[in-house]
Amino acid sequence: LYEQFDRLALKHKCTKIETIGGYYIVTGPGKERCPEGGMDGVVRVALFALDAMKFVQNFQYKGMRLQIKAGFATGPIVSGVIPSALPKYTVFGDTVNFSSRMQSTSKPMMIQCPEKSYNPLRKSPGFDFELEEREEDGQLGVFVKGKGHTLTYWVKGCVEVDKTKDVVDMVTSKSARENVPDKDNILDEDKESGASDEIDLEEAIGSGVDDGGEKRRVSFKLAD
Repeated sequence: LYEQFDRLALKHKCTKIETIGGYYIVTGPGKERCPEGGMDGVVRVALFALDAMKFVQNFQYKGMRLQIKAGFATGPIVSGVIPSALPKYTVFGDTVNFSSRMQSTSKPMMIQCPEKSYNPLRKSPGFDFELEEREEDGQLGVFVKGKGHTLTYWVKGCVEVDKTKDVVDMVTSKSARENVPDKDNILDEDKESGASDEIDLEEAIGSGVDDGGEKRRVSFKLAD
């Protein structure tokens, strides 16, 4: 099971910190390590958790199905090596504790996150996350030790969104708008050159072609 989690961590470019008993701990890269317009660290962790859930759904151990629960939080952490008889690298800070609370107060086969993680997931470019407010007995959120009653969300799924078509449409539309001649500019240029009010549209927007394949010249007079 942990070997598969290791592969998923590499897939989503998360850093495996350690395993403690039944806990598997990973971190996502900070903003300073994410290229502009690239995938945010919290998005990577959420995708890792979703893939881990999918794997466990079909995983059996000695004929038994397992259930896990997951949680994560967003914020600064401190990392370092603990000096001891067996030195090891680990992470510290309120964000680590908060993540642990998100996991411990989660439910089997569910992923829980706080509002600070919800916002970047909701606005993530390229991914459409299915997010749902947690509600218990008609009250939103859950009590978290050290934090009090906290608004949290379930991360239930994600669909990758192809925004290439939207970008192409936007660029095409912008290009079309930029190529449309400005009538006022045409009029000003004609007045400065002493030209007649009659304007040949062939020079402004090109020649049209009729059904016979011959060019059609169109002109009109501007009304005062």
